[in-house]
Amino acid sequence: MNKSKLIIFSIFLMMVVSVYPRDEKEFNIEKVKNSQFLLTYHRSGTNMFIVTTQLLFRKPVRRLHDPFNAKGYQINLLELKLDNSRPTMYRTHIVRSCMDKIDKSCNKLILILRNYKECLVSQNKYSVRGFVFDVINSVNEEYQDSFKSYITNLQYFENWENESTKLLIYYEDFVQYPEETISKIIEFFDEEPIDLDEFYKSYYEQIGKAYNSYKARSHHGKSNRQLIYHSKNFPKDVLYTVDEHIEKTYPLLWEKYLNRYKTL
Repeated sequence: MNKSKLIIFSIFLMMVVSVYPRDEKEFNIEKVKNSQFLLTYHRSGTNMFIVTTQLLFRKPVRRLHDPFNAKGYQINLLELKLDNSRPTMYRTHIVRSCMDKIDKSCNKLILILRNYKECLVSQNKYSVRGFVFDVINSVNEEYQDSFKSYITNLQYFENWENESTKLLIYYEDFVQYPEETISKIIEFFDEEPIDLDEFYKSYYEQIGKAYNSYKARSHHGKSNRQLIYHSKNFPKDVLYTVDEHIEKTYPLLWEKYLNRYKTL
């Protein structure tokens, strides 16, 4: 190996070392204890939840990827001074393969669920034809679509055996009744929050900042927020077709979680 190639190879090794942690424990999700895993489909209140928990607990939040890296990209939307002594919360929009190894006895799972018609149309900017095709073909194992990941997230939550360590939050309830949802979050996390009077003084202003990163979003007020926004211009017969398909294909999930989204 000549000198120039040796230099290039050395630089490459330095880059690898700088990107990947030396400690193998950083890749072992089985070693994670007392943390929370946030599972949300796109456009389902992810930022709203992260900002809420960071304002409440000042806890670190990191993106979850495969392979697992305990020091992955940190999320701090409001540039708060975080308390790194607190357990990290890991955020992902899809079920990662490494999540099969999470210790469910000492970690917690949060799923935020939003009307599938709203978040699918918002995220993917569907045409009417594309929307129906995507949903109906989700039962095909070889077809990788957006709706399939929505259902996979819900199935992962349903199969999380420990009922006491999982929390379901409906996006619509979070939007309409934030204080009730925040009370549930505090109880579930079982961590000491900051002073709640101080928290609520700036909460709604800070939540508004979290939405500024999205150009296309529903209107957010307090009690008058529009929950049906992105899909409201779709023909009713299209929405009925999608609802009926989901009810028939995923009867358990429909009955337990999704029938509240049936088109009226």
